[in-house]
Amino acid sequence: MARFRLRSWQEQTLYDSRDYEIDAGTLEEAAELLDELQEQAQEIAGPVELPLNVWCINSTGREMWVLDPDEIVDSERGIAEIGTDGRKLRDVLPAAASPPDGALATALAEFIRDIEALASRPCAKTGRIWW
Repeated sequence: MARFRLRSWQEQTLYDSRDYEIDAGTLEEAAELLDELQEQAQEIAGPVELPLNVWCINSTGREMWVLDPDEIVDSERGIAEIGTDGRKLRDVLPAAASPPDGALATALAEFIRDIEALASRPCAKTGRIWW
């Protein structure tokens, strides 16, 4: 089996990443395993125990941790192959946008609707409407 150095990453307004070494038959198998582990950690919002063929480069722990932040409208995440110096060599699993198409527009429309509803209420002191 070959050993691959991969980075699971997620980018939102902020960026978080952790680096791993994975023993697997192919680079794609290693990336899929890392992606599954990261997805499990994100779903339960907590650490997931690493299998024996996966090591965290930056830690002696045996757990995959959640990548934060997690509650921002637009984000991307993916798996990248890295060199021994920690530099990204290439994307293995391409970045995927987390929100479905139109999610940002929907969120903004709801926000504007809420603001308009609040602004159209009469002032308790004067009885005037703000606009």
